[in-house]
Amino acid sequence: MLAAIPLVSSAISSLLGSSQAAPVTQSLQAVQSTSSGAGGDFSSMMAQLANGTVDSLNTSERMSIAGMSGKATTQSVVEAVMQAQESLQTAVAVRDKAVSAFQEVTRMSI
Repeated sequence: MLAAIPLVSSAISSLLGSSQAAPVTQSLQAVQSTSSGAGGDFSSMMAQLANGTVDSLNTSERMSIAGMSGKATTQSVVEAVMQAQESLQTAVAVRDKAVSAFQEVTRMSI
């Protein structure tokens, strides 16, 4: 599975463009580095994805406040908000897949 991460990352970059795919590819690279190191299990991978999403949302919030006070350009605010939106959508998609997988396991007969 880890061997497919660079392939998935390049496919996402080609579909979305490098600037829009940056949050997703960074998360995939973090997953790859976490999993290749010692103790890289699924829970740490999910924790790292969640932490990256929270960091992106916090950055977006700080940029929005800076934009309202005139310390940041409109473009930088929009870029930060779009990156946060993409990170949040990725986190929601992962959550939905996890819930779906759990429901599928609970439907299995013993």
